[in-house]
Amino acid sequence: MAKWCEVLTFKKTVATSGRSRRRNALLGGWCAGIWGVLAGTAWGAAPDEALPRLTLAVNGVPIQVEVARTSRARERGLAGRTALAADAGMLFVFRRPGRPCFWMKDTLLPLSLAFLNERGMIVQREELLPGDERAVCARQPVRFALEVARNGPLAHQLRLGRPVVGLPQLPRLPAEPSRFGEPG
Repeated sequence: MAKWCEVLTFKKTVATSGRSRRRNALLGGWCAGIWGVLAGTAWGAAPDEALPRLTLAVNGVPIQVEVARTSRARERGLAGRTALAADAGMLFVFRRPGRPCFWMKDTLLPLSLAFLNERGMIVQREELLPGDERAVCARQPVRFALEVARNGPLAHQLRLGRPVVGLPQLPRLPAEPSRFGEPG
């Protein structure tokens, strides 16, 4: 069941239409809820797992991030939070380069999202609104994503081509093939 649910969420690189993304998002949320019930807890009722913390820097400005490395931590993200410190954010780490998608369901804060390639360079930036259920996907294979408060001082540092310093070292793995056999 867990594997089936993971396939329905946006954690896999799959070429889909807007309608398919919405359907997959709804099914992914349903799977997460059912899986939580089967594990003996209601969705959102389980205590937040303690995420590791790390200090990154963009353009010399330090960012205190929580690191979401597991699929559960990535799925939860910053959902349900009512505040985010001006110097804080969340770093999403993906096992392989891919084109992950994000949405803002149950997220109460406006966020700036930067997609980072394997070398830590910002290759795409998006502005996300609270509660928006549209999928925002990376346009090229990425290894990291960084979320910070949308109108905070850190958001202004997230510019295309800027490197993010202090990222965790990860083993080099090939990109996940798309559903149609195309690379990454």
